[in-house]
Amino acid sequence: MTPLATFLSIAVIHALGVMSPGPDFAVIMRQSLRYGWRIALLTAAGIGSGILLHVALTMFGITALMQVAPWSLTVLQLFGAAFLAWIGWQGLTAKPSVMSEDSNLPSRKQAFLIGLATNALNVKALLFFAALFSSLLATEQTPVALQVALLVYLPVATACLFSLIALLIGNVWVRQRLQQHGYWLDRIMGAVLLLLSIYVVSAVF
Repeated sequence: MTPLATFLSIAVIHALGVMSPGPDFAVIMRQSLRYGWRIALLTAAGIGSGILLHVALTMFGITALMQVAPWSLTVLQLFGAAFLAWIGWQGLTAKPSVMSEDSNLPSRKQAFLIGLATNALNVKALLFFAALFSSLLATEQTPVALQVALLVYLPVATACLFSLIALLIGNVWVRQRLQQHGYWLDRIMGAVLLLLSIYVVSAVF
């Protein structure tokens, strides 16, 4: 398979993977509805940075560490579940006032770190790229140009997709029409995140 064909194959599979519902999607929805598109865009940038971390770690052989110390994968999964539960509980206990304009906004750094932590602690993302690269890339034979292209494209494509969701859902016009009952959507997203955290823990044990 040529480098271009490999790149396109990975890009298509990645797009299908990103579009599947998961923690990233739930967090972006919550951030968009609760704080608006500006905060959600920063969270999307954090998610993209998390993808960069997964791609870099997988591409440069971090999966070997998982084989040597498999307990590290369990620790990461539990940290991820705890983080999802924390975010989910905040959404589940949301009050009507959280959708108002005077809500306390997280700082830019906090918004970015929420996205980064959500994705970086998602072990499924790491395993997804490990399986994808192991089947389509022979790292020692992969052209440097292809590696660089993937390191740039995959995080940027992920951030752009979630940014689009942030702009659509976090738009003032949309949020104003969700103002009265929007906190119920926040609670739904919180419940989804809590269920995801329970699923992660059950998968570990």
